[in-house]
Amino acid sequence: MIIQAVDPYLTNFDRGRRTPFDPMPFVAQFFGPTPVPPPDVYDNGDGTYSIFYNLTVAGTYNLRITDPTGTMDVSNTPLRIQVNPGPVSASQSIVSNVPLEMTVNQTGVFYIQARDSFGNFLNKGGDDFYGTLTGPAFTTVTISDINCSGRYIGMFTPTVPGTYNLTIWLGPNATIVATFTIVVINGGPGPGPGPSAMDSFAYGPGLGPIVYYLESTNFTIITIDGFGKPLAGDFNYQVSLTNLNGNLYANATPGHPETNPTKLTITPIGGGAYFVTYTPTWIGKFLIFIALSGTNIRNSPYQAESISRNGTNPNDCSQYNYCSGHGICVNGSC
Repeated sequence: MIIQAVDPYLTNFDRGRRTPFDPMPFVAQFFGPTPVPPPDVYDNGDGTYSIFYNLTVAGTYNLRITDPTGTMDVSNTPLRIQVNPGPVSASQSIVSNVPLEMTVNQTGVFYIQARDSFGNFLNKGGDDFYGTLTGPAFTTVTISDINCSGRYIGMFTPTVPGTYNLTIWLGPNATIVATFTIVVINGGPGPGPGPSAMDSFAYGPGLGPIVYYLESTNFTIITIDGFGKPLAGDFNYQVSLTNLNGNLYANATPGHPETNPTKLTITPIGGGAYFVTYTPTWIGKFLIFIALSGTNIRNSPYQAESISRNGTNPNDCSQYNYCSGHGICVNGSC
């Protein structure tokens, strides 16, 4: 940053200080989200002065430039300076909530927070994170951007017991972000007549991948016993709908529907089967958790996306001018 010194008649000075020992005619000070040492002021010798600074914490700063006494501000100051996070850093990004012990056919969920090399949280998406799960059987790891927020959600469903290595990478140079060892066991009491969460399953349009905003949708839960056969009876199921950050939209159990506009309802239809209906009142990706006596059933949680049929979405407009429902972002709205 350059400052031009002028006299009281606004005539530019064309020389600097008389001697190197004279005090600088200006001092600078930052005010912002974190304390910052006073910037260096350098005499260019031609009536101009350079200010040098290095800000490593993202945020909004005010730069005040005054005379040496601090009583008179330089014209057009203080200056407002916005410092944005830098490029994503593999070594500084954080992977959290990784399940280190799991049961077969149940879905593990984890999160990634992208950060720059100074540890600043990124507030935009689009970074190339991907995962691999190596072990007794091939397992796909999916990582999705959470509304271009700098946060990502990862999911994987191992189908064979054993010890696996989960590795999170950042491309295009395949830099390792983090590694974890995960132990997968056979869930439940093993073969037997009781209900088995690891074998029970759900199907239907309400599980996605696409559902429609403000339109009722549904899916069916089938209870399976430890021998792999359908099991009749009344069971303790719980269905929860959350956003990708884990914030709850709706929660219901048989006989206890959700009374908010989501209208999440679980209805027994005989033979150990349950019919689930709900109406998405949000736009964007979300998770569907289905638990049997507190344990997620096979492939739970499911990931789906609620979109608008007419392409006009009330929220979730990213800085890339992309709307989750494939609409167009105009002035910050979908």
